[in-house]
Amino acid sequence: MDIIREYLLQLLATAIICALVIRIVPGDGTIAVVSKLLCSIFLVICAVKPIPQLKISVVDEFGSGLMDEAKDIAADGKKTVRDIMVESISGQTEAYILEKAKEMDVDLAVQVEVSEDDIPVPISVSLSGKISPYAKNRLSDTITRDLGIDKEHQIWK
Repeated sequence: MDIIREYLLQLLATAIICALVIRIVPGDGTIAVVSKLLCSIFLVICAVKPIPQLKISVVDEFGSGLMDEAKDIAADGKKTVRDIMVESISGQTEAYILEKAKEMDVDLAVQVEVSEDDIPVPISVSLSGKISPYAKNRLSDTITRDLGIDKEHQIWK
């Protein structure tokens, strides 16, 4: 804060000097116009020159805090998008399996597990319910063929 106070005092002193010079030079002649122009230039230079040297820690901390916050928000957004994708893919996969089971007149409970990749894919499925060996084999083949979940990752309970 001392740096800002010093800057403002220098700027105030410059403005006072410029005001005195303008008051001392009388009239609207060439000398008065030139002195007003020179005072204006002097005042602008004194106002602008020290600004790049000012190092305000609050501004630096604010900027770095914004970057950290932006990274956190981006990570949260990425996690939210992935969670939505997992929910959607799991739901669609379960619905597909249940639809195929319904076509075979089988009532099942289905739970899908997806990969941990950025773009999740179904990697295993747990199925439970009463099903005949023939229907089980047909549904298992359908799951393997259409969803890419091999028989080793189909858990029947």
